[in-house]
Amino acid sequence: MESKNQFKPLMIFHGYGLYSYFTPYPIAMKRLRKKLKSYEQMGYGGIVTNVFYGKKIKYRHHLYLKSKRCFKFTRGLIELCKEMNFRVWIYDECGYPSGSALGQVIKNDPETEAYGIICTHKKLKDGETAAFELPYGHEKVKAVLFEDENGTIQNITQLANDEGSISYTADCKGTVYYIASKVLFEGVHPSRKFSTLCRYIDVMDKKAVKDFLVITHYQYKKYLGDYFGNVIEAFFTDEPSVNNQYFSELNNRLKPIDKPDKNFPFYKFVVWSRGYEGEFLKRKGYDIIPHIPELFKDTGAEYSKVKQDYFEVCAELYKEAYFDAIYDFCEENNLKSSGHLLGEEALSFHCLNEFDYFKMFEGMHYPGIDILTCEPEKLLRNPLTLKIASSAAKFKGNNAQVMSESSFLFDDKTKISKEKILCSLLIQYSKGITVITSYLSTIYLSEDNYHWIFSRLSKVGEAFNNLSFVTPLLIYYPIKSMYGYFTPTLSEHNKMDYNPTFKEISNSFNRNLLSFQNNQIEYDIIDNKNLSDLFDDDKKVAISNYKAVYIPMCNFEVEDIKANLLRIAESGVAVYIQNSEFVTEDIKNCRSFSLVNNADDAASLIFENGHNDILLQGENSEKVAYCHKCNFNEELYMFVNPLATEINFNAVFKEKTKPSFYSITEDCNIEFYYIVNGEKTTTKIVLEPYGACFVKFKV
Repeated sequence: MESKNQFKPLMIFHGYGLYSYFTPYPIAMKRLRKKLKSYEQMGYGGIVTNVFYGKKIKYRHHLYLKSKRCFKFTRGLIELCKEMNFRVWIYDECGYPSGSALGQVIKNDPETEAYGIICTHKKLKDGETAAFELPYGHEKVKAVLFEDENGTIQNITQLANDEGSISYTADCKGTVYYIASKVLFEGVHPSRKFSTLCRYIDVMDKKAVKDFLVITHYQYKKYLGDYFGNVIEAFFTDEPSVNNQYFSELNNRLKPIDKPDKNFPFYKFVVWSRGYEGEFLKRKGYDIIPHIPELFKDTGAEYSKVKQDYFEVCAELYKEAYFDAIYDFCEENNLKSSGHLLGEEALSFHCLNEFDYFKMFEGMHYPGIDILTCEPEKLLRNPLTLKIASSAAKFKGNNAQVMSESSFLFDDKTKISKEKILCSLLIQYSKGITVITSYLSTIYLSEDNYHWIFSRLSKVGEAFNNLSFVTPLLIYYPIKSMYGYFTPTLSEHNKMDYNPTFKEISNSFNRNLLSFQNNQIEYDIIDNKNLSDLFDDDKKVAISNYKAVYIPMCNFEVEDIKANLLRIAESGVAVYIQNSEFVTEDIKNCRSFSLVNNADDAASLIFENGHNDILLQGENSEKVAYCHKCNFNEELYMFVNPLATEINFNAVFKEKTKPSFYSITEDCNIEFYYIVNGEKTTTKIVLEPYGACFVKFKV
């Protein structure tokens, strides 16, 4: 749906604070109208909102999505948005992560709660006895196994009593593995977050997600369904995840719905699901129970096929249960699904929290990211965050929008400025973001300053509309290479106490992205499925759109991409492969591929072969964020300075016509020196601190 506001940001507005449950309706609407008018003056074009649920939700959660009066307030808000031509997205939860409906799903059915297993062990000599008891707070014994020296597994679960205790005397040397289940709350994301603490659902369980939708999405349909597809455009899901790692404890002062048990013992665990064994058998053809101990072992440099199978089944279950369910609801009701996932910053977080970002983004019409800083230099240190959603959207086709939930949560509030905020948002636009959903506060910046920011940002969005990105490089997404090296840990998520190979694949990937960014080579990230689809005639994005493909450190046998790489090379696209212990002899000996030590070496070859899009020269020119978009009529380049100092550089374009220049920051046409020489045009560009400009060529 298009409107005059389609290029403007959306304010995330939860509604509490303006009025209480007992505020008379006319007064509440008067306050809402005033608030929406202030958003309009600031330059917003809509809101992301949710049902009003009482001013003090920590005491009044029983109202959430159950009160007709609360929905009356929300309906009035939507009617005001319709009157003002405001776009509306529905935030599908009360705080993050989406899924629990403020604990109501689990309260109605405890079997829907997030679920995991632990595995403790003891090595025994012949005749030695081991005793195990069900740890405090854990649910039940999943299995007890004895593995002898030859690797033969014996299932001895039947020896455990009803309380989960077992005593076993070995008749040969071996190891006893005691496997127990538990609900996932203490120590994981839902109990260690800034939002209200409450228990979380098993997102791999279709019933749990269906119950969530009945409580949330279908209630919105009941009370607001007549606005679906006309005023209400989309549902926003916020940081759903599988909770496959421990998180650091936060200073959360909100009164919890569910209070974590401080006596709950922490063991290494993996995420599970109550029907997981049956699904695994159906999808992989063998019983996972005897292989559970392998999930907990550190195999060192040896890849585990069992771990790979485990992650692949988890990813399929998660996508089918959660994202497909929301996608289908939205499809049926003329809506779009959007939101963002947990932990965009590193490949390791992708693996542990979401299994596979590309797979989960298949279940979103408008994939999104979470940006918690408006410090431009800090923002550029996270290239994976900036590019993952826009890359996935590009391969979805159909001009999919890309959302960014943006704030300055982690910034020094005394250093916030309108120039920094505009600069950070323009950097996001340069990486493919099209919709800003905003938590940017007026506490630290005036409404006039936001009008200055958003008026310029919306002009950039309008200028970018109907143009396509020019990206010469594809970078492969080696998520499957992570699976077989994962080993559970007791460490918090940001400590990275994992298998060295697991860490190195993740760290190497981020280093590669940073290297290409610093070399001014724009790229898209691509997974194996989309790599295959590039040769599909029905797809709008084809391999011919690119000049080169870069394969970072990955396990070639696991990724199974050699056939695709040969097809790419045969099509005339250069293939650069990062040399590592994973590169097989047949890959090394293939003349179609170029082996490089790192991304810097690949960048040098890209420039040498003329496959680069642009050449920037001058001090700090590697810091400049740029993008190139085009259609049949024009070539449009945007340059953004992320520094607090001026950058003066030369830009060499593969264009041979006269350029025009426009200062985005000053909102006016400008003049720069330029010279057209043969097939190239060289310009001298000066960007003020946090400044940005367009360079346009008519075709």
